Amino acid sequence: MEAREEMTRKPALVDRRAADLAKIDVEIERLSKQLAGKKSAIDADKRLHALDQNADLQKRLGAEANKIGELIENLRDKRFKAEIGEAAEIPAPKPSTPPTEPTQRRAWDLQPAQEPEYPAVARTAANHKTFSDAFDRLSAFCVYRRALALKAAGCHPDDRVPLDLAAAIAAQSQASFIWLAHRCQAMETRLAEIENRPAAEHRANTKPLQRSVTKVLKHDATGRIAEFEKVDGEAEQIDVWQRLEQVEKQLSQVQGGGIRYAGVWSQDKKYTPGEFVTHGGAMWAAKVQSTGVKPGEGGLCWQLAVKAGRDAR
Repeated sequence: MEAREEMTRKPALVDRRAADLAKIDVEIERLSKQLAGKKSAIDADKRLHALDQNADLQKRLGAEANKIGELIENLRDKRFKAEIGEAAEIPAPKPSTPPTEPTQRRAWDLQPAQEPEYPAVARTAANHKTFSDAFDRLSAFCVYRRALALKAAGCHPDDRVPLDLAAAIAAQSQASFIWLAHRCQAMETRLAEIENRPAAEHRANTKPLQRSVTKVLKHDATGRIAEFEKVDGEAEQIDVWQRLEQVEKQLSQVQGGGIRYAGVWSQDKKYTPGEFVTHGGAMWAAKVQSTGVKPGEGGLCWQLAVKAGRDAR
C-alpha cells in the first residue's frame, strides 16, 4: 500500500528563479558582513591618536572594502537580471593571489641625545647663540625620543604618512610654539611693569592706608558699653594700638604675678577687670569695670571662680 502511494506521489516542483535569487541574497549578506567588518576596523584605527594610527593598515582595508563593494554591486545587478528572467549565476570566487615577497625596509638610524638644561639667564644680544644652541640640542633630543617610541611600536623609517596627517602634526607644533611665544611676551611685559615701579623711597609721599576702630571707654552697672570713641589713623598705627591695648588689658588682670583679691564685695566700691571678691560664700572674678553690680546678677560683669560649698557637719 505504501509502495503504491510512493509511486503515485507527484514530483516536487522547484522554482529555479527563486532558488537563484536566494543564492544571490545569501552571497550579498555574507559580503555585506565582511564589508561592515572592514569599515569598523578602519574607523577604530582612525579613532586612535594620530601617532598611533597605521596608515598602511587603513589603506589595505580601504582597498579590500572597495573590492567587496564592487562584488556586492555586481550581485545586485545579477539579481535584477534574475528577477526579469535573465540567467543569473553566482560568480565563482577568484583564486587568491600568491603571497608576495616581504618588503625590504630600512633600519632606524638613531642618534642618542641628552636633554639639555634651559639657560636660566637673562636673554641679551650677547648670549643669543647660547639660547639657539640649547634649542637645537632640545630639538635633537625630542626627535630621538619620538623615533625611539616609533621603533618600539614596530614602525619603520620608510613607512609613508598621509599628507593630511603630516599637516596636522606640523600645525599642532606651530600652534604650540605661537601660543608659548604669546605667553612669554605677556610675562615679559608684566615683568617690565614690575621693574619700572618706583622704589620705596619714591613712594614715601604716597597716602598711607587708613583704618578706624571703636575704643570702649566705660561700662554701665549692668556691664554694657556706656561710653566709646571712634579712633581714626593709619592702618599700621591702629594695629599697634590694638595690640598694645590687649597687652595692657592682660597685665591689668595680674598684679605681682598673683591674684588681686579685693575682699568681700561692696555696693559702693569700684571694681576693675582682674579683681576677685567673695560674695555669698563663693569667689567671683571681675570681667569689666563696674560699680554696684552684685555678683551673680550681672552676667556681663562677673565670672564665678569658686563655687560655694556646703556647711560641714
